Amino acid sequence: MLTIYKASAGSGKTFRLVAEYLKLILSNPNAYRHILAVTFTNKATAEMKERILLHLGKIARGDESPYIELFATEVGYPEPEIRERAGRALEKLLFDFNRFSISTIDKFTQRILKAFNREIGVNPRYRIETDSDLLVSEAVDRMIATMESRPGLQAWLESFIGEKIRNNRSFDVEKDLKVLGGELFKERFQGMIHLLSPFFGEKENSRAYLQMLNGVIYGFENSFQNKAKALVDCYVQKGYRAEDFNGKRLGVAGFLEKSALGDLPSAIGVKIRQAAEDAGAWAAKSSKRQQEIVTFAAACLQPGLALLLAFYDENISSYLTAKVIVNEWYTASVLVDLNEEVLALGREKEILPLAGSNLLLKTVIDGNDTPFIYEKCGTQYRYFMLDEFQDTSEMQWENFRPLIANSMADGFNNLVVGDVKQSIYRWRNSNWNILDRQVMNDFSGFPVRMKTLGTNYRSAREIIDFNNAFFGRLVKNMASFPKLASAPEDYVARFEEIYSDVQQKYHGEKNDLRGFVSVTQLDKGEEGFMAASLPLLVEQVKELSDHGFSARDIAILVRRKDQGVAVVNHFLEIAARPENRNYNLKVISGESLLLKSSVAVNFIITLFRHLTDREDQLIRATLLHLWKNYIDPCKNGDFPEGDIRETSPAEWIYREESAPDFDRELAPLVARVERLLSTSGTDEMITRMADIFGLFEMRRELPFLQSLTDKAAEVGKTVSGDTQVFLDWWDEKGQDVAVHVNEEVDAIRLLTIHKAKGLEFRAVLIPFFDWKLIDYSKKNILWCVPRESPFDQAPLVPVNFSDRLAGTIFSADYYRELFSLLVDNLNLVYVAFTRAVSVLCVNVPAINDKNRIGFFLGQALTELAALDDFGKSWDEGGGVFTFGEMPLFPVTHDQAIPESPGRWYFSDFSDRLRLRTGSDDFFAMAESGVSHKNLGKIVHSILAEIITSADLEPVCRKALAEGLLQQDELDKVVHHLNRMMRHPVAGDWFSGKYRVLTEADLLTSELTLRPDRIMILGDRAVVVDYKSGETRPDSHRRQVEQYAEILRNAGFREVTGYLWYIRENELVNTSLPGSG
Repeated sequence: MLTIYKASAGSGKTFRLVAEYLKLILSNPNAYRHILAVTFTNKATAEMKERILLHLGKIARGDESPYIELFATEVGYPEPEIRERAGRALEKLLFDFNRFSISTIDKFTQRILKAFNREIGVNPRYRIETDSDLLVSEAVDRMIATMESRPGLQAWLESFIGEKIRNNRSFDVEKDLKVLGGELFKERFQGMIHLLSPFFGEKENSRAYLQMLNGVIYGFENSFQNKAKALVDCYVQKGYRAEDFNGKRLGVAGFLEKSALGDLPSAIGVKIRQAAEDAGAWAAKSSKRQQEIVTFAAACLQPGLALLLAFYDENISSYLTAKVIVNEWYTASVLVDLNEEVLALGREKEILPLAGSNLLLKTVIDGNDTPFIYEKCGTQYRYFMLDEFQDTSEMQWENFRPLIANSMADGFNNLVVGDVKQSIYRWRNSNWNILDRQVMNDFSGFPVRMKTLGTNYRSAREIIDFNNAFFGRLVKNMASFPKLASAPEDYVARFEEIYSDVQQKYHGEKNDLRGFVSVTQLDKGEEGFMAASLPLLVEQVKELSDHGFSARDIAILVRRKDQGVAVVNHFLEIAARPENRNYNLKVISGESLLLKSSVAVNFIITLFRHLTDREDQLIRATLLHLWKNYIDPCKNGDFPEGDIRETSPAEWIYREESAPDFDRELAPLVARVERLLSTSGTDEMITRMADIFGLFEMRRELPFLQSLTDKAAEVGKTVSGDTQVFLDWWDEKGQDVAVHVNEEVDAIRLLTIHKAKGLEFRAVLIPFFDWKLIDYSKKNILWCVPRESPFDQAPLVPVNFSDRLAGTIFSADYYRELFSLLVDNLNLVYVAFTRAVSVLCVNVPAINDKNRIGFFLGQALTELAALDDFGKSWDEGGGVFTFGEMPLFPVTHDQAIPESPGRWYFSDFSDRLRLRTGSDDFFAMAESGVSHKNLGKIVHSILAEIITSADLEPVCRKALAEGLLQQDELDKVVHHLNRMMRHPVAGDWFSGKYRVLTEADLLTSELTLRPDRIMILGDRAVVVDYKSGETRPDSHRRQVEQYAEILRNAGFREVTGYLWYIRENELVNTSLPGSG
């Protein structure tokens, strides 16, 4: 049996999940060993475990629990037996806690992959990387560094830059490539990569396909143009001009002349089609030559136009299809290359992107006996419970479906819980259609039971009544979206099907506390809407405060992070005004408190920039500006009262005292940092910088410093610990990383709607209810299967979502995506409006744009106002809709004050702890005791990859891309290696005449030796060991002679050994003492 619970907002979903789990273990206390409950977040996992243990404990102790009555009704046990069984189940759970299997879907996936690492070819020591952008970023850097050998990438860049220039848009090749890299983790792409890679692996395939596309495009354009030109020539030869015909240059003749010049029409208008059917449509009724023109048109023009339009209608779909494919054709080629680079990078670093783990698990499950897979993991699950099922992706479902099918075939019960109306993560591959239809189809041969949780236990009656009425109308209005009218599928019915369970019942009594809804239309136009909404938002917060709401009871929901930043900045600006001093206007947000807003973090980033470019005067000025205006005055506490931002960084360049101030105050501290640069990772450098400059004493900055340090450590593990790599990460995405906030602080919560899902607040304020339903300015790649000839030669093609797709062979994909985008928007509104417990306030612009969500809100409110229940709600003149009554809560003064450290302490062990660097390091200690980069050892590692002199440039470029070399070191290393290869003794070693082995193992009965380079020519061999140090102990000579002796014993007649001292470019023949 499979039970599907459709759980609308606030309907007790978690309560039901816990109830079903408890019912299983009360029936059989050992059942927990065979139950797998899957959620989508760590928070949900922890909450479910806590609830199960909490209520098991309450029931076992004899305390009250809402589950007692439920179990008595649904299971049939008397209360004493329920309590006794709960005690036994709790005891078993606590003593066997490791088998208490409630997990996120990602952790469960990793567990399976760990068990099957050998089968899938993954190192068992692999590390999961949650931020796939870091891998993509480094892979892009590598691709760009080797662009000369990637013709597909070059072609894509030419096409890409050309498109940007034609559209007069700026471009950043590296940034745009990294954005494009997000396509790698779309499941549609991942599921077809096994077909795409072979197709693009044969360059002839791509070339031939592109040639076919261009043939379709130019063949259609030329034919249409020539046919139109023939008709124009026909009437010109008879002495007619466009002005002689009906409509003149705006009529059918103008249409022909534009077409003859190559101006292809996007659509054929009604009047043009009339002219193809009726010769009378060619002549204006007022024309003196009407009959003459009609006669001529009937004989020549009308039949020709009919043929032209027939050609157009027959071929336009293929033409448009070729156009949309060719526009993104190089995208596919580049992504296949980028995918290979990411995979190679993952293998090198023993990293597996979290976003790719579902595909790997799919390869394990496909074709395997499902129970065997789980037996290998040490557990055989019989019962499956899937939470938030609307957020399940296609691959996740494909991985779970056989497990549930096997369980059902064995007679066990399974459970899924979800709500299509709350599916807002489609951009993460979630597919709400699985819950809506597919799960029923997949298990059509099994008993499946659908249940709806229809009671809202969260919200006040007025909130529920408003949402019931509002969404009933909003759904119908959005279903009539104009562009859906031509869709072949009945999407109106699909909208109504998805929202069929939107009506909810109220859980309480009639005399319960009332709720309040307010929607305010601001007639300020799109540009002035935000400026008008912010002051209103402040007044709404103050009104709530006057009615007893604490700051933590209030949530402000926004659509975008930049809107959140605007809210934070506005509240900071007005909080100190006299009229606001009695109100708590503190705002906290895990999404709007970004790293870039921290003074201490900006100081550290600027310091890193200074260390990489000490001559940049603006960087020096910025450092001094931050130090004099912020760091130095504030490091002994919080910022002083008043505005201390009296200067800009640029002003410090022109101040006479700037250079002396920098040298006196900052230079000694910078010098201390410099001495540590080469021996510390980026995360450690941040800690040392903060300690040296006293940043740990700035209490408000501590969370930002901690977050920056953690992120630097992640970047170091995933990509590189190089300073420039860290700065690149900061510029691309690091500055927008959000800082985690303390949830116990009494402050207004600020969240995006996506982050608010699953939460509830007494009062929800939505200040900017205004966004585009369909935003064509953002690229939205659809991966489509071309099913018609000649386009079906490729297994999958990328096309950009636009209205042009409606006229192609991908029209079904277009309408499906359009419908999905509208559902995404509808679901966002549903999630936002259903977070409120008592109060919902919405600010919306008064607009008449059917592509904006605010238009549909206004339309629904107008319809609600016509109903008896809402007849007095709409003040059309004032633009305000109100329903219910603002509740009044008793004012409380108990604000939680979270503990925070007064300061951080950092212990520097560098003076007490010395590490001796091994031969694998790229550092050597200079006489001063300061660690400096030893280019000799870098050259050593590069030489290990060089077989012939032709390898020099590519290997050095690779070292640059991997961060082993910096740009300013590249020329120096290339010059030095060229000089080595011209050494008179080594003249032909890199010519290609030798068979070369680098770092190959020499096996003996006692040990394994690994010389740096062996060169073989017939029965002669030359063995070379590179040395980068300055000392020359006798052990070096003995080591090479040992290599030579082993080679002689292996049968080589003549073996010569050399030591090659890289720094001095000196070759020493080990059999000739003192020679070089």
